[in-house]
Amino acid sequence: TSENERNEWSVESTEVNLSKGSKVKAKNVRFVFVRMPLLWLPTFSTDLKQENKTPFKYRFRWDGLGPRVGISYDLLKTKSFRTELLFDIIFKHGLGAGIATNYESPTSYAKFKTYNYVAEDFQNLFGKKKLDWPRYRFQGKYDDRYFNNKVTFDFTYDKLSDLNVRGDYPSVGFDTGRIMATQATFSRKTPEWISSLNTKVRMNNFQTVKQQLPLFQFTPRPIKLFESGCTLDSKLSAGYLDYRYANETHHVHNFRSSRIELSQNLYRNFLLTGLSLTPQIGYTLINYSNSPQKSDKLLAIGKTGVECHTRFVHPLTNGSDAVEPYVDYQYITFPTVKPKHHYIFDLQDGYYRVNMLRFGLKNFLMKETESNFLQRFTTDIYARAFFNTPTIGRTIPRVYADASWKATPYTAYSVGSAWDTQRHNLDHINVKSDITLSEDVAFSVEYRRRNAFSWRKLDLDNFSIDSFRSEQRLRHSELSDRRDTLLGKLFLRFTPEFSVELNSRYGFGRHHHLEPSHYQAYEIDTFTLIRGALVLKLSIQFRTGYKGVFKQGPFKTMRPAWDFWLGLEQPRITTAVRKIGQGNYDN
Repeated sequence: TSENERNEWSVESTEVNLSKGSKVKAKNVRFVFVRMPLLWLPTFSTDLKQENKTPFKYRFRWDGLGPRVGISYDLLKTKSFRTELLFDIIFKHGLGAGIATNYESPTSYAKFKTYNYVAEDFQNLFGKKKLDWPRYRFQGKYDDRYFNNKVTFDFTYDKLSDLNVRGDYPSVGFDTGRIMATQATFSRKTPEWISSLNTKVRMNNFQTVKQQLPLFQFTPRPIKLFESGCTLDSKLSAGYLDYRYANETHHVHNFRSSRIELSQNLYRNFLLTGLSLTPQIGYTLINYSNSPQKSDKLLAIGKTGVECHTRFVHPLTNGSDAVEPYVDYQYITFPTVKPKHHYIFDLQDGYYRVNMLRFGLKNFLMKETESNFLQRFTTDIYARAFFNTPTIGRTIPRVYADASWKATPYTAYSVGSAWDTQRHNLDHINVKSDITLSEDVAFSVEYRRRNAFSWRKLDLDNFSIDSFRSEQRLRHSELSDRRDTLLGKLFLRFTPEFSVELNSRYGFGRHHHLEPSHYQAYEIDTFTLIRGALVLKLSIQFRTGYKGVFKQGPFKTMRPAWDFWLGLEQPRITTAVRKIGQGNYDN
């Protein structure tokens, strides 16, 4: 149609047949962009009544590996099954091709997605040695439910020829920046208990993986003990664990052992006059069939504690102000087996004596505005005191202050900080603002800072390692990572057909002998709708100061990249508004 107009793109055919009112079959089909034929097909069929997208999508990227061009084609598409062919040309490497499938059962919960990609790479890695070929990535994810939806089954796998295939072929896979675990999990939830059986194996020799061969976990519902008012929490796990380091990791040894754990906690809540008091007591038993001494070990710890809080509420006009003082004491005994005498597979094995009291004051201020919006301002000022813990320099090493403010439906502010009482400086501070100015403009700004003694821990409320290791030893470990970071996100919509998203990260002041002191990363994504149907996406990425594949010297990695994506989609009418203040961006 529109033969008399000069279009940027067109789909041309020498013969088109229409049958049954909506079935179209064309022969000798060409896709032309700016008078240049980009793709030819001998035949093409579709149903005009279905919501269709073009079977072709185009990608273009330019980064440290040079230019690359990619195309994908929907080979087969039904209501329950879709097959997509992939083809790439990387001018500094070679050719890549693959097939992606997506199946959703129309009669059950079964879903199965796969990516299978193979490439012939002619380029030498780092210019030193010839890569083995073919290079590949095989990835899959399967989900289903059985026994009247009572049992859930999840299965994932991810096999790569080498670690760098993710960066050399970034358009392949569900999440190209992450290698999925290869594991199968059966789980069941009932009103009385939750259980799971998981098997996890290592598929790639360059990964460090805690293999579970298998691991069973069982958690019953908390039990009320007769008329005592006490509640018993229990947890049981049993399995065989095999911790395997990556092949290129030196001066370490793989280790394996069966592991059986039983944990129980007994607690009771007492409601006194204006006071809530909850004492608790418990224990954890862990049996290992193997250890560094080549013998079995039985680790046992005892746990006790008490939590106490009260609340004072002051009514306000259209709102209220609540103040909640609290104390929380926790004590964990010395383990019967020292950490160096048993294997540590993860954080759940790193028990050590903790004698800690947390005390503080929370404040909750809420007020309803004339527009029926509930403004919320919360603060939490607290400290932790450690008793008879020589590895921690002071009884109260830090004083914390956290706050959040939801001022309007389109703005949100938060701050988390701690003061180092021993060194008289900031231990850490994180400040963030999420603001939406209009339907077309929204942005987020965040500043993060931590000193060299603010440990980079997975669980910030776990202090076993602080009690076991001295500050000086932790200071010279990977847990010490002093840095400042600025993060920014911006969304601009200039017209209904053209929008821009900007993400930036800038770090400085890093004091780590293995990492650069400065690093930065920027990404700009533009989206354009041409002629109401042709979607054009252009992504520009730039990174410096990161350790990576394209290193040209110590910490001098430079990775500018340009991504180009072109595809035809049916236009959708939407009234969605980008409101960062309402959580468009992740924290």
